[in-house]
Amino acid sequence: SVGGVSRPGYFMHPPYTGGVGYTWAELGEVQLPDAPCHFSAYIGLRDGGDQSDGVLFRLQLVEDTGTIRTLAEAQGVQREWRAFRADLTQWKGRRVRLRIVADVGQADNSTADWACWAEPAIRLNEPRLITSIRLLP
Repeated sequence: SVGGVSRPGYFMHPPYTGGVGYTWAELGEVQLPDAPCHFSAYIGLRDGGDQSDGVLFRLQLVEDTGTIRTLAEAQGVQREWRAFRADLTQWKGRRVRLRIVADVGQADNSTADWACWAEPAIRLNEPRLITSIRLLP
C-alpha cells in the first residue's frame, strides 16, 4: 500500500549495498494497438519505511537495435499514488519491449526507496467502440 491505499502491481528497490543506482524490469514484448496509445500506471513509495527523498520512476522502450529510449520520468514520493503516463503513439502497431525503472535519484540516496508501480496498462488515447450489442424485439 501507498498512503494506505493498496493497488496491484510491482515492487522494486534500487541497489544500496556496495553502491547505488537503479533497478529495472522488462515487461516483455507487447503488440501496441494500431492507434494513438499510451502507457499508464500509478507510482509511489510503499508504506512503512524511514523518510525517503523519493524515487525517480522511468519508462523505457527497447528498440530492435538494442537502443534504449526513455519515454517518461516522474518523481514518486511516500504516502501518495501519482499518475504516470508515457506516449507510445510513435510506435503504434509495432511490437515493442518496455522497461520500468526505479532510480535512487540525483542525491544517490536509497533510504526507503520502496518503489511501487501499480496497475500498469497500455491504453488508447481515445475510447473506441469494440463491438455493439443489438437488442432483439
